[in-house]
Amino acid sequence: MKRIADCPVSNPIELLYAKTMLKNCLKSYTSKDPGFLEFALMELGNNLLKHAGKGRLWIIATNNSLGIASVDEGPGITDVALAMRDGHTTLDNSLGIGLYSLSAHPSYRMGILSFSPHSGSRFLGTVLTLVESESTHPNQTSLSLALFDSPYNGDFIIGRGRYLIIADVSGHGKKAYESAQEAIHFFTESHFSCVAASPFFKKLHEYLHQKGLRSLVGCLVESSQEQWDLCGVGNISAVAFGDGDTAYRTFTPGIVGETLEELSNFAFSRKDGDRLALFTDGIDPRNALSVLSKSTDLPEETVAVALIHFAGISDDQTVLILS
Repeated sequence: MKRIADCPVSNPIELLYAKTMLKNCLKSYTSKDPGFLEFALMELGNNLLKHAGKGRLWIIATNNSLGIASVDEGPGITDVALAMRDGHTTLDNSLGIGLYSLSAHPSYRMGILSFSPHSGSRFLGTVLTLVESESTHPNQTSLSLALFDSPYNGDFIIGRGRYLIIADVSGHGKKAYESAQEAIHFFTESHFSCVAASPFFKKLHEYLHQKGLRSLVGCLVESSQEQWDLCGVGNISAVAFGDGDTAYRTFTPGIVGETLEELSNFAFSRKDGDRLALFTDGIDPRNALSVLSKSTDLPEETVAVALIHFAGISDDQTVLILS
């Protein structure tokens, strides 16, 4: 999943601009129901203005299909299930069909995570995502945003077979991006497993140092039906969540390409419904745990956007969710 456009909405003119952006994006991406998507964007934008005062509309792509995310820091929704019921409204002169009509479309999947004053959270607001039901990857969802929307992102996720790497190259800008591309090439050309991850990271350490590339922190994940095996170093966070429980782990300090001494190795057992979230240090772990504790039944794309919105800090931000 990637964010194509980020549109602030604080007045009706900005909402019309967001609609124009969506129309332009529809020229390059597909949609099963473009008219519905335009209706949804206007409905969500009007909700931002009426209930939160302002917010942002993201135009997102999952594979080649367009979707929408609405994010705000308003008062939140006290009862999400009630808000999605047909006919429910908190406003006079309203038919109360907005959120219900969005959730009822057979080709789209909607998810809402909201923190109201009653939630006891350190933050308030709502995240809503609307994507095509069949457009997402069945086992993994990711979202990566570069600092200041730069075209050069030093964070990266790369997969091969049952293995994935999530990594964060030091610094920002073009040099970090070029170093990330070299590390991706090294990954695709290497032989490894979580059992033999230490030699892989040590060779990557030497490779980055010899080529004068930026250093990085990272995690290698191996997925099986029984568990997720992880091996890594540095500021990457891992949280297994499901059935209302969360398990949080971090990796031993170190930097591949600078000061690599030892790696962390651990595993999360998995059962039906369990998910694993991995994220770089552009996501605050304390706030992330608050988000994930309320995300057991939410779509992965809603969780990824919520982690960026509620827990993101001023840095490159990358989230990977395995299910």
